[in-house]
Amino acid sequence: MNPSQSQPRLHTPVLLQLSMEALGLVEPPQPAATGEWIVVDATLGEGGHAGEILRRLRIVDAAGKLIGIERDPRMLAALGLVDPRLVVVEGNFRDLGRIVASFGHDRVKAVLADLGVSTRHYRTPEWGFSFVDGPLDMRLGVEGPTAADVVNRWLEPDLARLFLDAGERRGRRIARALVDARKKTPIRRTSELADLLRKAIGGGRSGSHPATKVFRALREAVTGEMKDLAALIPAAAAVLVPGGRLAILAYTWEEERLVRTETDALVKGCICPPDFPECRCGRKPLLRWVTRRGVRPAAAEIRSNPSARSAKLFVIERI
Repeated sequence: MNPSQSQPRLHTPVLLQLSMEALGLVEPPQPAATGEWIVVDATLGEGGHAGEILRRLRIVDAAGKLIGIERDPRMLAALGLVDPRLVVVEGNFRDLGRIVASFGHDRVKAVLADLGVSTRHYRTPEWGFSFVDGPLDMRLGVEGPTAADVVNRWLEPDLARLFLDAGERRGRRIARALVDARKKTPIRRTSELADLLRKAIGGGRSGSHPATKVFRALREAVTGEMKDLAALIPAAAAVLVPGGRLAILAYTWEEERLVRTETDALVKGCICPPDFPECRCGRKPLLRWVTRRGVRPAAAEIRSNPSARSAKLFVIERI
């Protein structure tokens, strides 16, 4: 049986109230909330944010529509959210423009992206995202290379660079340890990799597992989530109506940095050298920051939902 089926929802939506307010879905509706509401949940997951979006759409626009995008078909198979105003797409949010156009729309009112993988991914050992014993997989689905393929096939310098880019300063030592270990037998299980890393580099700082950054790096090598995020922001800028909002929930420093970098480029507009007397590139600002520093959850939310502790909400508006 698919491990995602016949199970209760595991993921509690983070910063739910603030996310809705950021998108303009407030109660009672404000004057700016008038007009047609087409909203995109770019990371549908288990439907936690989507359910609240649908509830609020009944208030701001009874004819409003929610387009839900989910990359992992196993998550769609477990989705228990049914609503005539919800259309569900198995796809990648980097293709936001194409997906929106496929439903006959060229503009949307709001886009939400809750980055990373869900609690269900971490709590399903068969999917290979956690340190609990399971296949070293990490795919968002069943196609393409696995994390085991990366660990067992990549060259040592490439592995070292992957880990160093993820902030693991011991990347070269780790790459050497993996290459030495796989000469004896392929590394196929998450627990094998976690144990190997613990022996190679010792315990993690501040109580974190020593394999944390390596697992994160391998996940990126398999899923390409950061590349997709870099594509999402200009794609959202292209489809949002003036005054429309993009709300992004980020959980790692890599995600935060990329959100700021990609957004800053579209906030700035002109890329001409500063000594040019006038703009020659013709690029105009497309976005403006609403919250560039990011909004953190309150202490009460973190106590009730520990997975929210590293979350930051970034809000961006289309000019």
